[in-house]
Amino acid sequence: MTATASKRKSVLEKDPLAIEIGGRIRQAREMAGMQTMQALIEKIPEWGISRLSNYENGWSVAYPGDLQKIARATGTSECWLQFEVGPIRSDQRDLQAIRHQNFRVVVTMANEAGQMKVLAKAVGLSPKKIQEYVSDPTFVLAIRIIRRCEKFLQKPTGWMDEQHIEHDPVCQAFPGELRELMALYSELSSSQRKKLLELAKNI
Repeated sequence: MTATASKRKSVLEKDPLAIEIGGRIRQAREMAGMQTMQALIEKIPEWGISRLSNYENGWSVAYPGDLQKIARATGTSECWLQFEVGPIRSDQRDLQAIRHQNFRVVVTMANEAGQMKVLAKAVGLSPKKIQEYVSDPTFVLAIRIIRRCEKFLQKPTGWMDEQHIEHDPVCQAFPGELRELMALYSELSSSQRKKLLELAKNI
């Protein structure tokens, strides 16, 4: 077997789950400003560089306890690292995370409706570039892309900046009545929201 064939065979033997988690570990490290694996190892001194390398490159699946250490060292959510669910940051759902999640929703809806070419034209990006942005939560979407996505969905300005209950897997665990209320709230204008809150306070 040639060296090339051997390498190809090894890649095919990687666990798909290990590859997915490894990609998020690398993204978490880079989002924390650590351009090298050694920089992260300095935060987890009991590890060797080969351990982190195996995780990032998908050669082995990181144990929950190890993911917890990586999450603490990078300031990311352990749940996101393991399952790609919920906010990326551990301390808050930041604007970039919300916009990226909503961007993925827009792309998914366009795919399901067979309108990827229409979306690409609407936001001024190639389908290939759109997929690159979807797979990279570290990329900061330009405001013009955000607003064009809202126009594509016929949503009001600011829709991309808010968490939407119907598209958030974390919120699906909430009681049905609360999900319904949150869904209604997310579609109201600013003045309507104030009226709803006043009404709720006076009940």
